Amino acid sequence: MRILFAVPALALAVPFAAAHAEPVPASVAAMIDAAAGDPASLKTVADIAKKTNPGSAAEIDAQVAGYQELARPIHQTGSGGLAGVA
Repeated sequence: MRILFAVPALALAVPFAAAHAEPVPASVAAMIDAAAGDPASLKTVADIAKKTNPGSAAEIDAQVAGYQELARPIHQTGSGGLAGVA
């Protein structure tokens, strides 16, 4: 009988455990920061960081996405980004 009660309790506990991401260790965040200037290095560091810190994978992805967003060129129109403004 105890097994029947344990299974539903375990099923409820797993989603909550998976939803809690561990913070990125400071040393790992520093390595990601240092690699941010080179897309290939950033990808390599992020891949290794996620393998060695799987509980922080979502946070690592978010940090990398932030750097990738900053690296995207800003699309400008011929008027310096003020299209239609005289």
